Amino acid sequence: MNTPMNREMNTTNWEPLERLFSTCQIPALSVAVVGRDRVFFSLERGIANLETGEKLTPQHRYDLASLTKVLVTLPLVMELLEGKIWRLNQCLQDFYPNITGDTGKITLEQILAHTSGLVPTVPLHLEGGGKTEILERILHLPLEFSPGKKCRYSDLGFMLLGDLLEREHGLSLFELIKRVGPLCYGDVRFPLFPAVATEFCAWRGKLLQGQVHDEKAYAMGGAAGHAGAFGTLHEVVSVSQNLLNTPPDLLERMTQVRSLEGDGCPRGLGWILGHPRCSGGGRSSRQAFGHTGFTGTSIWLEPLRGYAMILLSNRVHPTRQDGHDLLGLRRKFGETVASLEFYKGDLL
Repeated sequence: MNTPMNREMNTTNWEPLERLFSTCQIPALSVAVVGRDRVFFSLERGIANLETGEKLTPQHRYDLASLTKVLVTLPLVMELLEGKIWRLNQCLQDFYPNITGDTGKITLEQILAHTSGLVPTVPLHLEGGGKTEILERILHLPLEFSPGKKCRYSDLGFMLLGDLLEREHGLSLFELIKRVGPLCYGDVRFPLFPAVATEFCAWRGKLLQGQVHDEKAYAMGGAAGHAGAFGTLHEVVSVSQNLLNTPPDLLERMTQVRSLEGDGCPRGLGWILGHPRCSGGGRSSRQAFGHTGFTGTSIWLEPLRGYAMILLSNRVHPTRQDGHDLLGLRRKFGETVASLEFYKGDLL
């Protein structure tokens, strides 16, 4: 069902999008195409929990997974960089004086551009302990390659950024997230309600609903720099519109090419940048940027065209093995929106 959510009346025929998502088998799905001050298209449909039959409502929060990196951690880091409190070339050793070797030489820019050399992920939650122990293990893990040598996406650097933000401000991430908009973290002791269910977690022995899917974030109490944020479609729309209204100089700083993935896809500070093979689809402009989340979330922004695309889902419910072609859906979403050419200006 197409929900209004203050939808702007326009003459664009949105039926191609409605057809695209009508065939999607993911249990819960919330989608929007928004401008700087309006909602062009929105759709929310499905079941929040297949076990109970709980229906999706506009009040249901989604586990945003790695969108946390760019919707929470990155804005907080950029605030410190713009205020000249932090510098991109600062090394981890400036913040953690006791670490030595190449890990201490990793810069903030390398963490944000995923060229730190830190391994993509490690099951740190299985080794016991809480946030302090997990962060200490990260700082003493061997690097996969020398900092700056190549691009390899990693959770671990953003986990450290979350810790550095808490140290800098003297506040928890549960409090700091309020600075960047209406999103929230979920304390693992008190599941958020209502929320969309994700996966059955063998480690926790239960189906997750209102509790962070990422095990490392769970072991850290629910709030981390790489994962843990929750939001409704309306809340993610609000954050997306703030991003569309970002001052051009700050936007340029975030989206300047800082590294290249193995397939040639460029990365800026935190963000994936426009590329023919990106999740935004083959019609993404060179100025586009976005990010994805493991639970089935994504955001893609076209600042010069003046719109953003939000896709929230629980594609891991009840298991990640259900075979949903989420990358294909994300790309078709972006390509369909671009083909409608409802925005002002030419394709760039």
